[in-house]
Amino acid sequence: MKHIALHYFFRNEENQKTHAKRIFSCDDSLSLAAASEELESLLIDDVFMVPNRIGLPTIDPISAADPDEDDDYHEFESLHFTDEPANDERSFETFLDTLQTFRDENPDEYEW
Repeated sequence: MKHIALHYFFRNEENQKTHAKRIFSCDDSLSLAAASEELESLLIDDVFMVPNRIGLPTIDPISAADPDEDDDYHEFESLHFTDEPANDERSFETFLDTLQTFRDENPDEYEW
């Protein structure tokens, strides 16, 4: 089984970014193009996500004057295959199922 790394970041009001990544196991037949396409189709406006609602760690805002003013939306950056060990117990496919469930249960989040 191979691994896929999901890179994402938090951007505060001052446009400062804090980056993170999660590594999932994935099916050997998964293509990067198909994985990216499916992931983006499940994100808000193809790029935004709310990590704590889909089982990802939330990234703390960097020295914002008032962190409470920052929303909890994080941005998808990239996907790539990696030899690094998984740091999420879910497979990438299970993570996509989590995103689909979030989308189904929160349609208002997708209408900006």
